[in-house]
Amino acid sequence: MKKALIVTWYNNYNYGTALQACSLKKVLENPQSTSLESAKDCEFNLECSFLPHRAKKKLNLGRKIKKIFKISAYKEKKRQYEDMNLMEEKKEFFAIREKAFEKYLKANVKLAAEHDIQSQKELLEIGNKFDLYVAGSDQIWNPVNLDDTYLLGWVDKDKRKISYASSLSIKEIPGSYHKKYRRALKDFKAVSIRDKQCQQQLENIVGREVTTVADPVVLLGADELRNSCVPIDSSNYVFSYFLGQNIEHREYVCKFSKENDRDIKSIIGVSGANLKSDKILEEFADWDVDPWKFVSYIYHSDFVITDSFHATVIAVLLHKNFVVLEKDKTRPEQNNRIREFLSVVGLEDRWNYIPDSLDEAKIEGDRWEQADCNINKTREDSFNFLKKAILE
Repeated sequence: MKKALIVTWYNNYNYGTALQACSLKKVLENPQSTSLESAKDCEFNLECSFLPHRAKKKLNLGRKIKKIFKISAYKEKKRQYEDMNLMEEKKEFFAIREKAFEKYLKANVKLAAEHDIQSQKELLEIGNKFDLYVAGSDQIWNPVNLDDTYLLGWVDKDKRKISYASSLSIKEIPGSYHKKYRRALKDFKAVSIRDKQCQQQLENIVGREVTTVADPVVLLGADELRNSCVPIDSSNYVFSYFLGQNIEHREYVCKFSKENDRDIKSIIGVSGANLKSDKILEEFADWDVDPWKFVSYIYHSDFVITDSFHATVIAVLLHKNFVVLEKDKTRPEQNNRIREFLSVVGLEDRWNYIPDSLDEAKIEGDRWEQADCNINKTREDSFNFLKKAILE
């Protein structure tokens, strides 16, 4: 049995982050869990651990100096202070959610050490202990807050390094980062990202092939998601989950559910700022939700209203009627992966769609069949990338 180290985010109490990390681990350890034809007789013979590491926050002195002279900086500080107070008021509820996450991570995440590996010395030591090093998924290569640890420069050059769906999540890669990416990725056996908009750019920068692949949750697939679902003590409900702060989105949830005689089940408070926007959904909120219960709420719902990429992905994989609303108009790059995914599966009309009834919201069977066909092609291609990167 060979040992693999996965280097990604996994422990920030975010549902998408936790699901993508554990989905990749499951596929690497048990390829048959995907139910893909190309994985039928495939064995990677891997035992996976995660690198326990806290990403360092970038200190941009120039940006900080500029902010001192901006009124908006003071407004931002005031907003952050208000957010902290809101979170303090709800701290017992956040503690319930964190406890649910900790239980999930304990059951699904094996760590390579009992403490966070932060120093260069410790990284160099662990960079020689595994047979395979996998960077990804999630936005670990985003230059806005890039921690060099996720570029695997500390791994011994004789070791096999690959990336799976590492995301840059940016429209254009800044020229000041070209040298960094070029130097770091030249030693990788295979490089894949999930951003189509960055694929050609990164290829040109590093001078080698860069493949775009599916998010690990997509790669894992619908069968395993269904198998992992837990019972939900509710029925006939609309499920909502928002990462952005648009109050109109919450109002639409309430209006739609009332007019269609449906209850509401909601996960709220992904940040202090969201608590203010989520006020009208507070009475419908469940805080004791781990990532598998998150999937289950989607699976058992009548309709999903969200602005989240992973909630959208899960709704599509599980054939749940849904709409996905624009999260943040000031940062369109945050919506790119959602729109790319909807385009791949042929459900672009679900973007910013506001139906009045469940009948209007319904996606017909032939469209699900086409979506499945498109998804499975992407999944097969993505798994074949992984198989080649690991076994050849």
